[in-house]
Amino acid sequence: MTGQQLNWYVMKLNGSNGSNGWAGAHTYNHTQNGNDEPRALSFVQDGAARNIVVVGQITTTLGNGGRVVKLNASTGALMWQSNQESAFQEYSNVFTSADGDIFAVGYTNGFNGALATKYNVGGTQVWSVTSVGPGAASFTNWGNGRIDAASGDLIVSGLAQGSGNNNDIAVARFRDTDGVRLWQTLINSPINGSDNGNAIDVDTTHAYIGTGSYASAASATDIFLARLNLSNGLYDAGNGGWTATFTGDDATTFESLSNLRVVGGTVYAAGSTRFPYARGPHADHVEVERRDRRRDQSD
Repeated sequence: MTGQQLNWYVMKLNGSNGSNGWAGAHTYNHTQNGNDEPRALSFVQDGAARNIVVVGQITTTLGNGGRVVKLNASTGALMWQSNQESAFQEYSNVFTSADGDIFAVGYTNGFNGALATKYNVGGTQVWSVTSVGPGAASFTNWGNGRIDAASGDLIVSGLAQGSGNNNDIAVARFRDTDGVRLWQTLINSPINGSDNGNAIDVDTTHAYIGTGSYASAASATDIFLARLNLSNGLYDAGNGGWTATFTGDDATTFESLSNLRVVGGTVYAAGSTRFPYARGPHADHVEVERRDRRRDQSD
Protein backbone atom coordinates (compact mmCIF):
# COMPACT_ATOMS: atom_id res chain seq x y z
CA MET A 1 0.00 0.00 0.00
CA THR A 2 1.09 3.58 -0.58
CA GLY A 3 3.39 4.88 2.16
CA GLN A 4 3.99 1.41 3.61
CA GLN A 5 6.83 -1.09 3.42
CA LEU A 6 6.45 -4.86 3.91
CA ASN A 7 3.42 -6.03 5.91
CA TRP A 8 2.52 -9.31 7.60
CA TYR A 9 0.50 -11.63 5.36
CA VAL A 10 -0.64 -15.02 6.65
CA MET A 11 -2.95 -17.11 4.48
CA LYS A 12 -4.58 -20.53 4.23
CA LEU A 13 -4.93 -22.47 0.98
CA ASN A 14 -7.07 -25.53 0.34
CA GLY A 15 -4.80 -28.43 -0.49
CA SER A 16 -7.12 -29.93 -3.10
CA ASN A 17 -7.17 -26.98 -5.50
CA GLY A 18 -5.11 -24.10 -4.05
CA SER A 19 -8.13 -21.88 -3.44
CA ASN A 20 -8.28 -19.52 -0.45
CA GLY A 21 -9.20 -21.31 2.75
CA TRP A 22 -10.02 -18.13 4.65
CA ALA A 23 -12.28 -15.29 3.62
CA GLY A 24 -9.26 -13.00 3.98
CA ALA A 25 -5.60 -13.30 4.93
CA HIS A 26 -4.31 -12.07 8.28
CA THR A 27 -2.41 -8.84 7.62
CA TYR A 28 -0.63 -6.42 9.92
CA ASN A 29 1.10 -3.08 9.49
CA HIS A 30 2.60 -1.28 12.48
CA THR A 31 1.83 2.42 12.72
CA GLN A 32 5.45 3.21 11.76
CA ASN A 33 4.77 1.86 8.23
CA GLY A 34 8.15 0.12 8.16
CA ASN A 35 9.03 -3.47 7.32
CA ASP A 36 6.88 -5.90 9.32
CA GLU A 37 7.69 -9.53 8.56
CA PRO A 38 6.54 -12.90 9.93
CA ARG A 39 9.38 -15.40 10.32
CA ALA A 40 7.88 -18.73 11.38
CA LEU A 41 4.59 -20.46 12.21
CA SER A 42 3.48 -23.58 14.01
CA PHE A 43 0.32 -25.35 15.04
CA VAL A 44 -0.59 -25.11 18.71
CA GLN A 45 -2.94 -27.40 20.63
CA ASP A 46 -5.80 -25.25 21.92
CA GLY A 47 -8.15 -27.47 23.89
CA ALA A 48 -9.77 -29.81 21.37
CA ALA A 49 -8.74 -27.58 18.46
CA ARG A 50 -5.43 -26.92 16.73
CA ASN A 51 -4.81 -23.29 15.92
CA ILE A 52 -1.85 -21.38 14.49
CA VAL A 53 0.83 -19.27 16.14
CA VAL A 54 3.03 -16.96 14.04
CA VAL A 55 6.13 -15.03 15.15
CA GLY A 56 8.31 -12.40 13.53
CA GLN A 57 9.32 -8.77 13.66
CA ILE A 58 7.76 -5.34 13.37
CA THR A 59 9.20 -1.87 12.88
CA THR A 60 8.51 0.27 15.95
CA THR A 61 9.45 3.75 17.12
CA LEU A 62 12.56 2.24 18.77
CA GLY A 63 13.66 -0.04 15.93
CA ASN A 64 12.71 -3.67 15.37
CA GLY A 65 10.33 -5.33 17.79
CA GLY A 66 9.10 -8.90 18.19
CA ARG A 67 5.53 -10.02 17.49
CA VAL A 68 3.61 -13.18 18.40
CA VAL A 69 0.03 -13.86 17.27
CA LYS A 70 -2.42 -16.74 17.54
CA LEU A 71 -4.87 -17.22 14.68
CA ASN A 72 -7.97 -19.38 14.41
CA ALA A 73 -6.94 -22.12 11.98
CA SER A 74 -10.49 -22.47 10.63
CA THR A 75 -11.26 -18.80 9.98
CA GLY A 76 -7.97 -16.88 10.18
CA ALA A 77 -9.41 -14.61 12.89
CA LEU A 78 -6.92 -13.01 15.28
CA MET A 79 -7.29 -14.62 18.71
CA TRP A 80 -4.55 -12.64 20.47
CA GLN A 81 -1.38 -10.73 19.73
CA SER A 82 1.71 -9.68 21.68
CA ASN A 83 3.85 -6.87 20.31
CA GLN A 84 7.26 -6.29 21.89
CA GLU A 85 8.21 -2.67 21.22
CA SER A 86 11.81 -3.10 22.43
CA ALA A 87 14.65 -1.87 20.27
CA PHE A 88 16.28 -4.29 17.84
CA GLN A 89 14.40 -7.42 18.83
CA GLU A 90 13.07 -10.18 16.61
CA TYR A 91 11.53 -13.62 16.94
CA SER A 92 12.90 -15.93 14.26
CA ASN A 93 11.31 -19.26 15.22
CA VAL A 94 8.53 -20.77 17.31
CA PHE A 95 7.92 -24.15 18.95
CA THR A 96 4.87 -25.52 20.75
CA SER A 97 4.36 -28.26 23.31
CA ALA A 98 1.64 -30.89 23.46
CA ASP A 99 -0.17 -28.99 26.22
CA GLY A 100 -0.34 -25.74 24.23
CA ASP A 101 2.66 -23.82 25.52
CA ILE A 102 4.36 -21.53 22.99
CA PHE A 103 8.10 -20.80 22.88
CA ALA A 104 9.33 -17.96 20.66
CA VAL A 105 13.09 -17.57 20.12
CA GLY A 106 15.33 -15.03 18.43
CA TYR A 107 17.47 -12.10 19.52
CA THR A 108 17.20 -8.81 21.37
CA ASN A 109 19.25 -5.64 21.80
CA GLY A 110 20.61 -5.75 18.28
CA PHE A 111 21.94 -9.34 18.44
CA ASN A 112 23.60 -8.62 21.79
CA GLY A 113 21.39 -11.16 23.52
CA ALA A 114 19.62 -14.40 22.57
CA LEU A 115 15.93 -14.23 23.45
CA ALA A 116 13.55 -17.00 24.52
CA THR A 117 9.97 -16.21 25.54
CA LYS A 118 7.22 -18.55 26.75
CA TYR A 119 3.48 -17.88 26.37
CA ASN A 120 0.59 -20.03 27.46
CA VAL A 121 -2.09 -20.84 24.91
CA GLY A 122 -4.21 -17.94 26.14
CA GLY A 123 -1.51 -15.39 25.27
CA THR A 124 -0.14 -14.68 28.75
CA GLN A 125 3.63 -14.29 28.84
CA VAL A 126 4.97 -16.81 31.36
CA TRP A 127 8.64 -15.81 31.17
CA SER A 128 11.20 -14.17 28.91
CA VAL A 129 14.94 -14.77 29.22
CA THR A 130 17.94 -13.13 27.57
CA SER A 131 21.26 -15.00 27.36
CA VAL A 132 24.64 -13.66 26.25
CA GLY A 133 27.95 -15.23 25.30
CA PRO A 134 31.26 -14.57 27.06
CA GLY A 135 32.62 -12.40 24.23
CA ALA A 136 32.82 -8.64 24.62
CA ALA A 137 30.25 -7.91 21.90
CA SER A 138 28.03 -10.86 22.93
CA PHE A 139 26.64 -11.35 19.41
CA THR A 140 24.01 -13.98 20.15
CA ASN A 141 20.93 -15.51 18.52
CA TRP A 142 18.72 -18.56 19.00
CA GLY A 143 17.60 -19.81 15.58
CA ASN A 144 16.21 -23.28 16.20
CA GLY A 145 14.94 -25.47 19.00
CA ARG A 146 12.93 -28.43 20.22
CA ILE A 147 10.76 -29.25 23.23
CA ASP A 148 11.89 -32.10 25.48
CA ALA A 149 8.76 -34.23 25.68
CA ALA A 150 9.48 -35.61 29.15
CA SER A 151 10.13 -32.32 30.95
CA GLY A 152 8.64 -29.68 28.65
CA ASP A 153 12.00 -27.87 28.73
CA LEU A 154 13.14 -25.82 25.74
CA ILE A 155 16.35 -26.94 24.01
CA VAL A 156 17.74 -24.31 21.62
CA SER A 157 20.65 -23.93 19.22
CA GLY A 158 22.22 -20.96 17.50
CA LEU A 159 25.32 -18.86 17.97
CA ALA A 160 27.05 -16.82 20.64
CA GLN A 161 30.23 -14.84 20.61
CA GLY A 162 32.86 -16.85 22.44
CA SER A 163 35.86 -15.66 24.38
CA GLY A 164 37.59 -14.88 21.06
CA ASN A 165 36.38 -12.49 18.39
CA ASN A 166 34.12 -14.85 16.42
CA ASN A 167 30.90 -16.75 16.98
CA ASP A 168 30.66 -20.21 18.53
CA ILE A 169 27.98 -22.85 18.20
CA ALA A 170 25.66 -22.39 21.18
CA VAL A 171 23.24 -24.93 22.68
CA ALA A 172 21.20 -24.33 25.83
CA ARG A 173 18.40 -25.80 27.91
CA PHE A 174 15.75 -23.66 29.62
CA ARG A 175 13.47 -24.98 32.35
CA ASP A 176 9.83 -25.08 31.30
CA THR A 177 8.34 -23.68 34.50
CA ASP A 178 10.40 -20.51 34.98
CA GLY A 179 12.90 -20.13 32.12
CA VAL A 180 15.97 -20.80 34.26
CA ARG A 181 18.87 -21.79 32.02
CA LEU A 182 19.96 -25.22 33.22
CA TRP A 183 23.07 -25.37 31.03
CA GLN A 184 24.71 -23.75 28.05
CA THR A 185 27.42 -25.30 25.88
CA LEU A 186 29.62 -23.39 23.44
CA ILE A 187 31.53 -25.24 20.71
CA ASN A 188 34.40 -23.50 18.95
CA SER A 189 35.99 -24.59 15.66
CA PRO A 190 39.77 -25.28 15.66
CA ILE A 191 40.68 -21.99 13.96
CA ASN A 192 38.35 -19.90 16.14
CA GLY A 193 36.27 -19.04 13.07
CA SER A 194 32.65 -18.01 12.76
CA ASP A 195 30.47 -21.00 13.77
CA ASN A 196 26.71 -21.44 13.93
CA GLY A 197 24.54 -24.32 15.11
CA ASN A 198 21.37 -24.04 13.06
CA ALA A 199 19.92 -27.59 13.19
CA ILE A 200 18.80 -29.47 16.30
CA ASP A 201 16.67 -32.42 17.34
CA VAL A 202 16.22 -34.35 20.59
CA ASP A 203 15.33 -37.83 21.75
CA THR A 204 14.72 -39.03 25.29
CA THR A 205 18.32 -38.71 26.46
CA HIS A 206 20.32 -36.60 24.01
CA ALA A 207 20.28 -33.49 21.85
CA TYR A 208 21.73 -33.65 18.35
CA ILE A 209 23.04 -30.54 16.62
CA GLY A 210 24.35 -29.76 13.16
CA THR A 211 26.07 -26.67 11.86
CA GLY A 212 25.25 -24.06 9.33
CA SER A 213 28.93 -23.13 9.56
CA TYR A 214 31.96 -24.67 11.27
CA ALA A 215 35.14 -22.94 10.21
CA SER A 216 37.93 -25.25 9.04
CA ALA A 217 39.99 -22.58 7.28
CA ALA A 218 39.90 -18.84 6.78
CA SER A 219 37.77 -19.30 3.64
CA ALA A 220 36.01 -22.63 4.26
CA THR A 221 33.53 -24.39 6.52
CA ASP A 222 32.85 -28.07 7.22
CA ILE A 223 29.74 -29.97 8.24
CA PHE A 224 29.84 -30.67 11.97
CA LEU A 225 27.49 -32.81 14.06
CA ALA A 226 27.44 -33.55 17.76
CA ARG A 227 25.38 -35.50 20.28
CA LEU A 228 25.01 -33.86 23.70
CA ASN A 229 23.73 -35.31 26.94
CA LEU A 230 20.36 -33.68 27.66
CA SER A 231 20.94 -33.59 31.41
CA ASN A 232 24.18 -31.58 31.37
CA GLY A 233 24.99 -30.45 27.81
CA LEU A 234 28.26 -32.40 27.64
CA TYR A 235 29.20 -34.40 24.56
CA ASP A 236 32.20 -36.49 25.63
CA ALA A 237 32.06 -40.29 25.35
CA GLY A 238 31.52 -40.65 29.08
CA ASN A 239 28.24 -38.78 28.70
CA GLY A 240 27.18 -40.78 25.65
CA GLY A 241 28.23 -38.00 23.29
CA TRP A 242 30.19 -37.79 20.07
CA THR A 243 31.19 -35.34 17.36
CA ALA A 244 31.82 -35.78 13.63
CA THR A 245 33.05 -33.55 10.81
CA PHE A 246 32.63 -33.91 7.04
CA THR A 247 34.93 -32.13 4.60
CA GLY A 248 34.55 -31.76 0.84
CA ASP A 249 37.37 -32.09 -1.70
CA ASP A 250 38.00 -28.34 -1.92
CA ALA A 251 39.58 -26.55 1.03
CA THR A 252 37.84 -23.31 0.03
CA THR A 253 34.29 -24.72 -0.11
CA PHE A 254 31.60 -23.64 2.35
CA GLU A 255 29.91 -26.88 3.38
CA SER A 256 26.90 -26.68 5.64
CA LEU A 257 24.10 -28.69 7.20
CA SER A 258 20.56 -27.40 6.78
CA ASN A 259 18.50 -29.83 8.85
CA LEU A 260 18.52 -33.07 10.78
CA ARG A 261 16.03 -35.45 12.39
CA VAL A 262 16.47 -38.24 14.92
CA VAL A 263 14.27 -41.36 14.78
CA GLY A 264 14.87 -44.32 17.05
CA GLY A 265 18.42 -43.23 17.79
CA THR A 266 19.31 -42.85 14.10
CA VAL A 267 20.30 -39.42 12.75
CA TYR A 268 19.17 -38.28 9.30
CA ALA A 269 20.92 -35.12 8.11
CA ALA A 270 20.73 -33.00 4.96
CA GLY A 271 23.23 -30.42 3.80
CA SER A 272 25.62 -29.52 1.02
CA THR A 273 29.22 -30.50 0.29
CA ARG A 274 31.58 -30.94 -2.62
CA PHE A 275 32.23 -34.55 -3.62
CA PRO A 276 34.09 -36.62 -2.85
CA TYR A 277 33.92 -35.80 0.83
CA ALA A 278 35.90 -37.26 3.70
CA ARG A 279 34.70 -37.89 7.21
CA GLY A 280 37.03 -36.30 9.69
CA PRO A 281 38.10 -37.66 13.06
CA HIS A 282 36.07 -37.05 16.17
CA ALA A 283 36.60 -33.38 16.88
CA ASP A 284 38.20 -33.76 20.28
CA HIS A 285 39.92 -30.42 19.71
CA VAL A 286 36.61 -28.61 20.00
CA GLU A 287 36.30 -26.48 23.09
CA VAL A 288 33.26 -26.60 25.34
CA GLU A 289 32.48 -23.74 27.64
CA ARG A 290 30.08 -24.61 30.45
CA ARG A 291 28.44 -21.59 31.99
CA ASP A 292 27.25 -21.45 35.58
CA ARG A 293 23.60 -20.39 35.32
CA ARG A 294 23.71 -18.69 38.72
CA ARG A 295 26.38 -16.35 37.39
CA ASP A 296 25.34 -16.02 33.74
CA GLN A 297 21.55 -16.23 33.80
CA SER A 298 19.97 -12.93 32.81
CA ASP A 299 16.21 -12.34 32.96
